[in-house]
Amino acid sequence: MLAAMLVVLLIFTLLGMEIAWGIALSCFAYIALSQVTDNPTSFALFAQQMTVGLDSFVLVSVPLFIFAGELMNVCGVTQRLVRVAAVIVGHMHGGLANVGVVANFLISGISGSAVADAAVIPCRDPEAGEVPKALVVLKGKVTPEELMAFVNQQVAPYKKIRQLEVVTQIPKSPSGKILRRVLIEQERARTGT
Repeated sequence: MLAAMLVVLLIFTLLGMEIAWGIALSCFAYIALSQVTDNPTSFALFAQQMTVGLDSFVLVSVPLFIFAGELMNVCGVTQRLVRVAAVIVGHMHGGLANVGVVANFLISGISGSAVADAAVIPCRDPEAGEVPKALVVLKGKVTPEELMAFVNQQVAPYKKIRQLEVVTQIPKSPSGKILRRVLIEQERARTGT
């Protein structure tokens, strides 16, 4: 039965159908074909799985981000940002890559995020040994308590942030990589461990 579903998916893909429709129709074909077997699958399962999939805020936000990107394209915002980035760093060696980085930097700056930069380092704890500590550069109106509560709702219990410190800058290499080693050394020097 699974082979039949994969064959139907392959046929739809080869016919040039969009992959989302191909997956949906092959699943529907699987349920329809299962009706002639000894163990039929209920059609209600198809509708139930579709609605359960929409229950995720992350999955619902993806089309909204795509819409925002398309809106920026139609309005010409992205072309203007890329032209500004090209003027700033286009003349440098590796100009195309630099333009991409600067354009992404500009777009992230106008996206409305409350956090400008963040890093997580291990911090010594007398009870647990080591706990995650977040170092955050804020740019929006959010309190550290709100940010910590939001992050702790999104991650597994062992990854929950136990400490959060607001800083003005996070050290980075010239290529933009966060220097966690420097942050860990600063934390150990500050706590004396």
